[in-house]
Amino acid sequence: MHLNIFIRYLFITMISMAVLSAVQHIVPDDHGYFYTDSLNSKIYYTDGNKLETVLSCPGVGYSFSLSSDQSLLGFKYREKSGGKEAPAIFDLNSNEISLLHEPVYCAGQVSFSQDGTIAYTVNTILYVKYEDNIHEYDLGSYVNIAPISPDADFIVFNDDNDQLWIMDLQNASRELITDGAYGNVFPSWSADGRFVAYNSFNGSLKIYDREEKSTWDLGLGADLTWSPNSHEFSYTKIYLNENEELINTDIIVSNVQQDILFTTNTDNLNESNSFYSQDGSLAYFGNDGEVVSIANNSLRKNKRNDISFPTTAVSFAQENTTGGTYLEVPYIHQVYDTPGTYGYSSCAPTTAAMVLAYCGLLPKWPYVSGFGNINNYGAYVHEIYYYNDFYFNDSYTNRSGTYTCYGGMGYMWTSGSPNSRMAGYYNKHGVSTNQTWSTTWSTVAAEIDKKQPLSICNYLSGSGHLVVGLGRADNGQRTVYANDPYGDRNMSSWPNYYGKAVQYDWPGYNHGHTSLNYANSGVTVMPWCIATSYTAPTAVDSIVDDKQFDHGFFMKAKGDAVPMRYYRSTKSGYGGHHWWTYSEADEHDICYVTWTPQVNADDYFDLEVYIPANATATSVLYRIDHAAGRNEVVIDQSAHPDSWVSLGKYMMK
Repeated sequence: MHLNIFIRYLFITMISMAVLSAVQHIVPDDHGYFYTDSLNSKIYYTDGNKLETVLSCPGVGYSFSLSSDQSLLGFKYREKSGGKEAPAIFDLNSNEISLLHEPVYCAGQVSFSQDGTIAYTVNTILYVKYEDNIHEYDLGSYVNIAPISPDADFIVFNDDNDQLWIMDLQNASRELITDGAYGNVFPSWSADGRFVAYNSFNGSLKIYDREEKSTWDLGLGADLTWSPNSHEFSYTKIYLNENEELINTDIIVSNVQQDILFTTNTDNLNESNSFYSQDGSLAYFGNDGEVVSIANNSLRKNKRNDISFPTTAVSFAQENTTGGTYLEVPYIHQVYDTPGTYGYSSCAPTTAAMVLAYCGLLPKWPYVSGFGNINNYGAYVHEIYYYNDFYFNDSYTNRSGTYTCYGGMGYMWTSGSPNSRMAGYYNKHGVSTNQTWSTTWSTVAAEIDKKQPLSICNYLSGSGHLVVGLGRADNGQRTVYANDPYGDRNMSSWPNYYGKAVQYDWPGYNHGHTSLNYANSGVTVMPWCIATSYTAPTAVDSIVDDKQFDHGFFMKAKGDAVPMRYYRSTKSGYGGHHWWTYSEADEHDICYVTWTPQVNADDYFDLEVYIPANATATSVLYRIDHAAGRNEVVIDQSAHPDSWVSLGKYMMK
């Protein structure tokens, strides 16, 4: 079907406007360049003299394409992020948008062959639109990026395990071209259709040779761009340190004979986003945003002062979520909800604190952050505390030596980093874990469907980032709901305080949200995920145990006045755990706890307390609030090891 919309610019209700953002995905024509911004919110055009916004809607710039005759733009149309979408083309001559299919929740990107054949997907169906007819192929799973080859004879696509296949459009035969070790994304054809380049979720760029049936691994890299008239290509070489943080990038020009023709070979300059002009000349972005060109005959670098790529990214309204789509996990902001003002690198321990709070394993510890916010769990990120016989007092000092952290931050960055220490941090709190590397969508979906929070390491930032996976879209879209401890990456500024239950798209998919591999460096790594599992003991009305923080047990903790380091946590006693603290000579309460049983009838109850085997205090004060008022009972705990002791009978309501 065709739905024609006779408008030159497509604008939808938007928020957070007019914030500058980086340029992405530059596509040349004979007179200038089409490109998008880091939020994929617009398609722009510049000829070096004037700037034009061609289209604007959620995700419009993601993997857009230009037909070989330069008359059509292919893109995905939608009105709201996460809403219904449709493959569409924009006629650059008539200024007319045509939808290639009625809107659905799972549509794919549009690609063109050299002769103008158009390919796109809707749900699991691939449509190939020739001049006078349309052919359909069932791919077996929903695919967003399935580019057609330049000669219109083949397509390349991914399955649910993010493995890549080439399908012959003449007989529908299929060839698997990846080995299954990692997920893969962003396939692209060379100009003659012999080679397919793609990114692997372990961060590597690879090129598959269809004739030789062989694969060339380029190492860590991103943003590979084929020259329009040769077997040459350019890409961004990625350099990470031992903690998987981005430390440098270079631009590499190579060919399929594996010759390195040019490299910027600079330290700490982070060049990126190389692109070819129609004449085959290459340019890229330098560290300060200037455009640098490379002449084909000399490979000498020259600054391009005649062209710039300004952007004004915008954020859009989100599709309303349905009830029960994601877990209600308490939210903590790594900067605004943690002690001090130094949480900018604390995404991993903040993610873990949210998961542990959801499991009901952490006592509430209200703490005023360095920004004046009060959060019940943010202190666990940076402050000292005890848990299950372990003292979380390992210290971490930032590189400039300006601050020192303890708690989850100190533990994860002592003798390792979160990729090697985060699972152990969960384990020390009694949470089971399963860590997977270079995780595929099918694995993420299966873990999220278990209704347990999933810690997802990603590249929303160039140095890596952690979020809590809460759920996924229930309409088939490859979208994850997450608590992002740094805020909502869909907004024009980041950090912000809107990171609860945000929506991010899986790499290679586009539903109008920021991709989990968003980083401007182009890193396509999905490094690892940690699935967590914890089943709380069944609550009993007549017993209040000391980890049942949502069923009657309360511990007095407040900021640094009554910090959790005053309480010791030991794996012994009733239920295999008890808390203890040092007693004071006077009756002034610094630390105290309360047990509030769930009593459904007015009656007398015999109240008993359990004394652990190693208790030594001789005058412990218990206060009992009951229907007639309050009583105080003093118990010599040292005289009653490992036993229940009666505090008397009381009328309870």
